[in-house]
Amino acid sequence: MKKFTFLFFALIFVMGAVIAQNADKKWAVGLGAGVDGNLDESYLGFVPEFYLSRYLSPSLDLMLKNDMGLQTGNLDFNDILLNLRYKLANGTIMAEDAAFQPYLFGGAGLMSDNEVNGLNFNGGVGAKIPISPNTSIYLEGAYLSGVDAVFHSKNVKHDFWKVTAGLEFALAAAKDSDGDGVRDKKDKCPGTPAGVKVDENGCPLDRDGDGIPDYKDDCPDEVGAAQFNGCPDTDGDGIRDKDDDCPNVAGLAKFNGCPDTDEDGVIDSKD
Repeated sequence: MKKFTFLFFALIFVMGAVIAQNADKKWAVGLGAGVDGNLDESYLGFVPEFYLSRYLSPSLDLMLKNDMGLQTGNLDFNDILLNLRYKLANGTIMAEDAAFQPYLFGGAGLMSDNEVNGLNFNGGVGAKIPISPNTSIYLEGAYLSGVDAVFHSKNVKHDFWKVTAGLEFALAAAKDSDGDGVRDKKDKCPGTPAGVKVDENGCPLDRDGDGIPDYKDDCPDEVGAAQFNGCPDTDGDGIRDKDDDCPNVAGLAKFNGCPDTDEDGVIDSKD
């Protein structure tokens, strides 16, 4: 058993060395338990399990899992598995943020059973249900192949089924390079300056919808033009309304936007 424990943690180290450079660093651990049955005998056992999961792509995770079969408090078998988890929904690659996330999984392992260690394989189906940004409930059903052994002078090979449930915890947050609270994969406006308020797509807010973000808009609640920093110029005299004493009549800059029709140096309203 000491050899298996050493191998389990050695594989964890190898997984980190090989794929820890992934941009999002999406690691997770799972803790669960359930029941197992020997396909050749009629008893049920208790199965605690632990796994380390590594996100590879929207459709694949790499998992290092340890399943232990317990009978009346004694260790019946121990299985260390290296699996791929294929995430799907209705036959298509699933959305990463789906409320229900079914998957298939399978791989090879090293099993200790009947005082014999040997290679084996496993496969099964499962589903995750996210309950928070970093936590999911999972439920799995699987088949575990056994190893050939001699037990009480008989050749035996015990295969197992198991059903388990538990919690998966994400260990690393998704990357958010500009710190606006929207992860890079969903951010349509990367590089937003610090402190700028953004929408769900990571783009700066634009309350008046004039195409000029609020943090650059001197008139964020009025539709305006870029040349006036987002402010309107209703009379088109080149002086924005907020600086124009006569915003509805074209005028001159020297008269703060008011007209002097007879050019006598007195604005029309006082002439």
